[in-house]
Amino acid sequence: MKIIDPKETLIGYKERLARLALFDVFAMIDRKTTKDKAGNKIDYFGLLLVSLLFFFECMLVRKKESGSKELAFHLKMVCDSYYQLDDSDYQEIASQIISVLRPADGMRNKKEFFNFQTGKHDFVEYNILKISAWDKEQNRQYYILDDDGLELIFASKEFFSEFRISISQLVLRKQLEKGEFVGALRQIDEMRLSVHAIYQNMVNIKHEIQQNIVSDETYERYKNVIEDINYRLQREHEEFNELIDFIKHTRHTLEHSTTYEDKDRKAHADIIKIYTELIDVHTMHSQLLTDSIELKTKALEAARESMYYVGINSFNFRNDIVAKIASTPLPLEVNALIVKPLLGLQKCHTFSTAAFFARQRVGGADKTDKRQEFLQAAEEENAQNLMLRQEKYALIFERIRIAMGDKTEDNLKNIIENLDKTDIDMKDFCDFCIILHQFSPLSFPELSKNPNHIFYTVAAMSPHKRLVVTEYKERITIDSRYDINDMRFSFE
Repeated sequence: MKIIDPKETLIGYKERLARLALFDVFAMIDRKTTKDKAGNKIDYFGLLLVSLLFFFECMLVRKKESGSKELAFHLKMVCDSYYQLDDSDYQEIASQIISVLRPADGMRNKKEFFNFQTGKHDFVEYNILKISAWDKEQNRQYYILDDDGLELIFASKEFFSEFRISISQLVLRKQLEKGEFVGALRQIDEMRLSVHAIYQNMVNIKHEIQQNIVSDETYERYKNVIEDINYRLQREHEEFNELIDFIKHTRHTLEHSTTYEDKDRKAHADIIKIYTELIDVHTMHSQLLTDSIELKTKALEAARESMYYVGINSFNFRNDIVAKIASTPLPLEVNALIVKPLLGLQKCHTFSTAAFFARQRVGGADKTDKRQEFLQAAEEENAQNLMLRQEKYALIFERIRIAMGDKTEDNLKNIIENLDKTDIDMKDFCDFCIILHQFSPLSFPELSKNPNHIFYTVAAMSPHKRLVVTEYKERITIDSRYDINDMRFSFE
């Protein structure tokens, strides 16, 4: 009979119990026995879940003003058909629920337990809600779900929080195939929150690496965690690219449909919005991939070097080497092995005949071209940087088309006045206009055949065949930092 090692079963005991402790708030709220005016017992257990879903929905729609008053109104809309309660009763219930999710003293919820892994009494702290804003005039506080609150929400829906984005990508693909575009937008919002949660997790891991790596075992554990994160982000990055290609194909199909009805026009507008939102989330996710690589190559190695230098600083030659050899009678062979790592390597200067086959420099020492010219757009870029620039320029191009409306010709000055500058770096906007003028006139059918061109995505999404950009001498102000010559955009 094979004996199970108890130590193996208790690995990560505190982290697992911390996740289970999040559900204590349901046990605390379920003890209440309040009844409504008709004598029906109020289900506080269910109302707590309704409240968590309310705050989660506020995060999805980016509603920042969500406090006890808004929660009370939401509970009234949910329960008005089932309980006989006044507005003051709903306000009291909302205050009670918020006090459980976030204690009135501002302290984090605490769960004490006996840690069977370490054999000591231990505790974990968690916080479901945190304060997002405060209205000084009305003396009101607004709340938002903390990281533990998001963990509790996702625990009620999925099994593994590490695969939130992968599962959301699968659901999004199915929704797009079925034409459920409204649900697809909501799924993208959930993916944005998941990306933010992964970012916070990576920040915490970076801090833990700097504080906790004191042995090779700890180093290997964090190394495996970072490699798993990097591998998962790479897979998700590939799936993002496939989703974007699928959306492009769907959009192309709608634009070239023979029967273009009102429902097709609405679907086309939804597809454009989905494409813009997904590009935004993809850009954030790509930055996560870059951060994970940096975390692996810089932070982890820096921690290992720090551990190495700590060992060097704590090393004492007299106590660790001399005292051991002088006080312990050891064979000469053993003494030689003890001293050998501390001896320097033998140096010998020789000439190798292989040097004749080394690469030789032919010509002068300095043959570089020192002509002063304006910077030109690079024809070949790193694949990742190229993809990011294509995505940024696609977003800027889409905003320009929206600012122009139905017009096929307009000046840059008028476009800037109507431009939606949300999530747009104005330096990227200026670069886009300058490079666009350099490539003018642009033939979109030809550019759409070259995936390595910086305007490949722009060409693929443009309904026009040609763009001519003409520069004027008038100087216009983009913002407080950038000026540029006025230009005229002419679509054909």
